[in-house]
Amino acid sequence: MNNATHTPGPWIVEDYFVFSSNILRIADCDCDDQDMPESEISANAHLIAAAPAMYHELETVREYLLKLYGQGNSEAGRYAASIDTTLAQVKHIS
Repeated sequence: MNNATHTPGPWIVEDYFVFSSNILRIADCDCDDQDMPESEISANAHLIAAAPAMYHELETVREYLLKLYGQGNSEAGRYAASIDTTLAQVKHIS
C-alpha cells in the first residue's frame, strides 16, 4: 500500500528544524512569535521527524491486521480500517 510521496526518511532534528537525511529542510518548528515553551517546540520537531517511521510502522501493522482479518478476526478488520483512515489523511485522500 505504500504510495507515499513524502520525502523519504529518516528525518533528523537539529535545534528546532527537521531535515531529511540528504539535508533538505522539512520543517521549521521555531516559534519566535509564539509564547511556546522550548520543550514543546522540541517535542513538535521530534514528532514531525518521526513521521516517516510511524507511517511505515502503521502500514506494517495494517498488513498484519488484514492477515488476521483474512483468518476470520473481524475486530482486526475494524482496526485495519481505522488505520486506513489515518493513512488517507497522509495521502490527502477524502
